[in-house]
Amino acid sequence: MRGNGTINAATPKFESGRLRMHRKEFLLKGVSITLTVFLSFILIVYNGQAGIEGNKIEIPVFSGAYDVNKGINSSTETTHLSFKVKASFPASEVISFYDDYFASKGLEQFSGDNYGDRKWNSYIDSSRQGEPKIDQWIGTWIDKSKKVRIVLSFRYMRSKDESRHDELEVFCQVRPFFLMPGH
Repeated sequence: MRGNGTINAATPKFESGRLRMHRKEFLLKGVSITLTVFLSFILIVYNGQAGIEGNKIEIPVFSGAYDVNKGINSSTETTHLSFKVKASFPASEVISFYDDYFASKGLEQFSGDNYGDRKWNSYIDSSRQGEPKIDQWIGTWIDKSKKVRIVLSFRYMRSKDESRHDELEVFCQVRPFFLMPGH
């Protein structure tokens, strides 16, 4: 009898059907959540590989360096090193040191995007006080899998009328590989 407090025999079947439906939805949501977590983990591991490999490449500091600054920018997965060293222009011994070191690590010189032509270029830096003359050299290396790119820059700075100094500024970055924009 309905309406007088007795239970209809169909009610438990309806309830168990609803429970089965909830169970299916729950299982589908569980599979969806598990798949999402798994794919997120894969992406984190995969995206971190360039940084991990890049961080395995230790950037050596040239002998006699001073004002040494090292760091890591985790948001761009970039390791950087900068320092100054006394070296006469054109810094052949410093260039050879890094060429030999990077070659020993299996890295190849790279200029596929015409960035890092390994030539000395001069320009006036009008953004700085006194508008110093800059002599700059840039070289790049990549690993064989094209996951890591190293950019090495040497710079001499002097006033417009001065002869070259022997203080060389060195900047090095190890970062995930990408082609330089506009090159």
